[in-house]
Amino acid sequence: MLKTDAKWLDLRQIGERQETLAGQVSTAAMHRLRTVLTQVPPVVEVDLRLRREQAVVVAGGEIRLDGGIQCQRCLGDMPLLLVAPVHSGITASETLIGRMDESLEPVLVEGDRLELSAWVEDEILLSLPIAPMCTAWTGGVCPVSGIEPAVPAT
Repeated sequence: MLKTDAKWLDLRQIGERQETLAGQVSTAAMHRLRTVLTQVPPVVEVDLRLRREQAVVVAGGEIRLDGGIQCQRCLGDMPLLLVAPVHSGITASETLIGRMDESLEPVLVEGDRLELSAWVEDEILLSLPIAPMCTAWTGGVCPVSGIEPAVPAT
C-alpha cells in the first residue's frame, strides 16, 4: 500500500501488480482549491488503484471531498459532496501520451515522481461543476443558503 501522507508519489515503486493508494490527503497545500471553494476540508479521501503498463502508470478509483461552494444562482454557500472519478495514465513521455488508451486522462510528469497533493487537487478541480446551483431552489428564498436571489431587471 502506498502512503497518502507522502509529498511525492515515486512512480518507480509501481509495478505490474496493482498498488493501493487509499486514505486521507491533506488539503493544506491545495491553494487553487481555496480560491474556488467556500469551505475546504482539512483532508480529502482517496481510494485509488495504480499499476504499471510498460512506461505508463494507470490510476483508477475516486477522490471524495465534502466542502462548500458558491451557488451561481443565489450566490450563497451551498454544500458540495464531490466524488471525482479518476481514470488516468501517468507518464514522463509525451510520445507515450499519444499511444495511450484514449479513455485515460493523460498526466505528464517530469522524471519519475508525481507531487501527490497537486495531482489530487488537479483531479478535484477538473471534476467541479461548471455552474454549481442549489438544486432545491425554485424561487424566493433559497432553502439552502437562506438568500433570495435578485431578479434581473427586464
